This record gives sequence, structure tokens and C-alpha cells, in this order.
Amino acid sequence: MRHSTLTENFFKQTYETPGAYLRANDDLSNLPSDDRSGLLRSAAESVQCLSTVFVCHQSQLYIHQPFLNACRHLYGEQSVAMVHHVMKYIDPDVVLVKLALA
Repeated sequence: MRHSTLTENFFKQTYETPGAYLRANDDLSNLPSDDRSGLLRSAAESVQCLSTVFVCHQSQLYIHQPFLNACRHLYGEQSVAMVHHVMKYIDPDVVLVKLALA
């Protein structure tokens, strides 16, 4: 159960970090409320998803069995399989991935 708690904390951080990053963007605060809301929602989801896959790939969490077991327990086998599928398409050049996330 300890691994499950650590995994939950990991994913909690992956959701909170893009939010703080996007809130710090002054250009977003100049948009009309409706535009800002839609943009923030889609940007937060995209940044969170890509950054989580990137971190899992770079840290090789995807081969760490306790992490995978906790993910399967929390999110189901389909979600874990989908992330593995997406990882096949991550460019090995870290600089390009970081630029894509910026």
C-alpha cells in the first residue's frame, strides 16, 4: 500500500505543477474569462499528460514493477497500457521534448 500512496503523491504533483506554471503566465490573465477558461483547461490537460509521460520515460518508472502495480491498482490496466503505447513515440532527444513542453 505504501507504493500506492507514493504513486498518488507523484500524480498529484504532476497535476499541481502545470497549474502553477500556467497561473504564472501573465499573457493568459489578459484574455477574456471564457477564452482563458477553455485555454487553461486544455493546456493543463495536455501539459500534465505529456510531462507525466516524459518523466516516467526519463526516470524509467515504466519498468519499475511496484510503480506499475500501483498505477494498475489506481487507474486500471487500460490506462497503463495506453501510457506504454504513448511512450513508444517519445523522442529520445530530451532537448526536443523539453522544447515541445515549453
